[in-house]
Amino acid sequence: MKFRLLILALAACLLLGACGAKETIQEENAVASLEELKGQWELDEEYTLEKTGMSLEDFYGALWEEEDILELKADGTVRYKAGICYGNGTYRITDQGIRVEFAGDEDEDDAGTTLLIVERGDELRIGMDQYGDGNYVYWEKD
Repeated sequence: MKFRLLILALAACLLLGACGAKETIQEENAVASLEELKGQWELDEEYTLEKTGMSLEDFYGALWEEEDILELKADGTVRYKAGICYGNGTYRITDQGIRVEFAGDEDEDDAGTTLLIVERGDELRIGMDQYGDGNYVYWEKD
C-alpha cells in the first residue's frame, strides 16, 4: 500500500511539474543566471554586423522583417522567430551556454538541439548559430 502511494505521489509530482523544475532550467556553474536570461530578446543588428560582417538581411534574405523575438520563460520553455526561421522548445542553462531542444513540430523549421552562447561585454548578449555554419546572429535583452 505504501509503495502504491509513493508511486502515485511521484506521478502527480511529475505531472504537475513540481519536482526538480529548476534543474531543467539551470545547472551549477552556469554562464548566467535564470534571472539575467529570462524574458524577451531582440536581434542586435549592429553587434551582429560588427562581429560577423553580415547584416540581418544577409542572414535572412529579403524576407527578414523586424518582428524578431527570442523568449526564454521561467518555466523552461523557449520560442523564437527571426526572418522566416522559428521554433519552440525547452532550454536549460549550463556552464557552456543555453542548451535548447526545439520541438520540431511539422510546421517548425528548427528541430533538434542547439547551444546558444552567452557573451558578456558592455551588455549581456546571446549568440545563435542560425544555420549551423559557424555564423552567429546576436540577441540583446528587449
